[in-house]
Amino acid sequence: MPRILLLGLGCVGGCVYQMISNYFDNIELTILDKMDNLEQEILKYKSTSKLNMNFNTHSINAEITKENYIDLLTPLFKSVDAVINLTTRVDSKLLVLLADKCNIVYLDAAVELFTKCFVPIYHRHKEMRELKVRKTALLEHGMNPGVICVKLGKNIVSLNQI
Repeated sequence: MPRILLLGLGCVGGCVYQMISNYFDNIELTILDKMDNLEQEILKYKSTSKLNMNFNTHSINAEITKENYIDLLTPLFKSVDAVINLTTRVDSKLLVLLADKCNIVYLDAAVELFTKCFVPIYHRHKEMRELKVRKTALLEHGMNPGVICVKLGKNIVSLNQI
């Protein structure tokens, strides 16, 4: 059974949550978000979905910060096959490196930083291209993040099991 960690359950995360059941028959999905009403949001998406939700869902209410990301995410990354990051202001480079260390697939909707300071996208992309990682990391692909992350996630997880 594929195990996926979804970071962020905002509007795009909610769409991804509902789309996942189209591409996976049986899945274990863990959702990490800092929203106060995370459980209620998950129930809302489950109740409004016309899809068959054949998977276990777990929630973790926490905020990812520069100070806690290693302690918070390392055990989670070690327990899943893939991570879909839909958060903002969480450093993509650090998460790619952590995902590579944990030997998992990493998908990200955007190249983000922990800082609120503006860093030109060219510089962020250049740093990401210079990374040397063993597993696939897909970042800022230019398509609706939910659609591409779910479709590619299924294919990459399938390849991982060969």
